[in-house]
Amino acid sequence: MPDPQALEVIVLARPERVTAELPALVAAESLRVERTNVRDGYLETAWYDTRTGRSHSGMSDVPHGRATVKLRFWADPYVPGQTRLTVEVVYRPRYDPSRTERDMEVVVPEDHAGWVLARTLVEKLKQAFGTPKGEATPLPNSSPTAPSRPGPASHPGMARWADAS
Repeated sequence: MPDPQALEVIVLARPERVTAELPALVAAESLRVERTNVRDGYLETAWYDTRTGRSHSGMSDVPHGRATVKLRFWADPYVPGQTRLTVEVVYRPRYDPSRTERDMEVVVPEDHAGWVLARTLVEKLKQAFGTPKGEATPLPNSSPTAPSRPGPASHPGMARWADAS
């Protein structure tokens, strides 16, 4: 599952199309794909050093610290013909072989080079597929606020159910 602080945007394409397009976009930015699954709508890059522009494979080859990031993409169905794309950018502040890789990860701040890279990729996807009318610039993922429910007074006969709770 993506971190709640991840970048999120809605695009006008089915998840399979978005996920199929991601490897080419990622490669164009010199990132190496570590794993992808079109059916599940998932892509993960290898660790990428934002200072050198080099991808690293395997745990032992990865420089540790804030400049080396991993990007994960989740393309989930939103409404028919649209995808909610979530992009998580993380770094590992230290290496601890006794813990899983994911346990040691921290989401990068918005001013980080990895975040800027993720936004660049999102903008390219938005250009390729479009966004719903009125879609704002991608922002950190925030839980959608449930629409406010009308109070019992707006539904005749419902006041007694509201009073019972």
